[in-house]
Amino acid sequence: MALNKIKSLLLVSGGAAGMFVALNIFQENEIFYEKFLMPALHKVDPEFSHNFAVTVSKYGFVLRSKYKDPDTLSTSLGTLKLNNPVGIAAGFDKQGEAVEALNKIGFGFVEVGSVTPVPQPGNDKPRVFRLLEDEAVINSPNTPGLRSLQSKHHLKELLSGVVAARDDLPTNCWTPVFLKLSPDLTDEEKRDIADVLKDPKCAIDGLIISNTTVGRPENLQSNSVCEEGGLSGRPLRDLSTNLIAEMYSLTGGKIPIIGVGGIFTGQDAYDKICAGASAVQLYTSFIFYGPPRITRIKKELDELLRINNYQSVEEAVGTKALKLTEKRSWWPLW
Repeated sequence: MALNKIKSLLLVSGGAAGMFVALNIFQENEIFYEKFLMPALHKVDPEFSHNFAVTVSKYGFVLRSKYKDPDTLSTSLGTLKLNNPVGIAAGFDKQGEAVEALNKIGFGFVEVGSVTPVPQPGNDKPRVFRLLEDEAVINSPNTPGLRSLQSKHHLKELLSGVVAARDDLPTNCWTPVFLKLSPDLTDEEKRDIADVLKDPKCAIDGLIISNTTVGRPENLQSNSVCEEGGLSGRPLRDLSTNLIAEMYSLTGGKIPIIGVGGIFTGQDAYDKICAGASAVQLYTSFIFYGPPRITRIKKELDELLRINNYQSVEEAVGTKALKLTEKRSWWPLW
């Protein structure tokens, strides 16, 4: 009799807990995600947690966001029309399995991949490290020497080949080409890249700024700070924003930019847009705080646009680029 009562109690308690979790997920309760659900996921291996999130999304176990994007956030990225300028960065949906789900939870666009001709096993594990105290992540791309492709000679050869191959595709298969830049570029490398982009043979459709950094700010607190790999998250925020402003100025604002790196709030997104980004991408803040963070960023961004008397995202693009770069010694090349 006592055993049956205990079983009944456990069943009722488990059912109540399940209903509590389901209700908070349905309500997109940001506090529940931030204080309970995401910290629980952070107790397990980061790569397992990441794969679990992708699997959940792949099989449709997500709810459509209840937030309706206002007209203020509707924008364009070159030839692409977006309901909102907040996308998910490369690296989350590596296999292109969760595109529909990521759109459902509120992202305005989804970047999949990276994509390779044949499968790659990647580096030895562990290869992903959370820096919880710093709101950052370190991860070891298995592409040694990749950043050397941003040198002037290699970049010109690469882009001219890619653009030529793209232009040979049938019209209905035409795809925009974006170049992702390292935040660790020297001033000379930045000028070289802008110079290469003036060549009609290298006429890409946009820049993504920026990739992860190999640098390690002195104020990082996590024990994982010495791990090898690229650093993303909050420590990348200002480095990325400054590079956006520099490249926007160097290219005369003629090339659309997607801003990436350390976006945790609407203010972070707004700063990157004012620096010259036409759209932005999240990664680390999403895996730290979950889907409610997307809605929060969009709401705050919409409010900032209205407070500053902008009718649209496009009106704000690049409005503070000059202020951010006015102390630089170079001049725009375009």
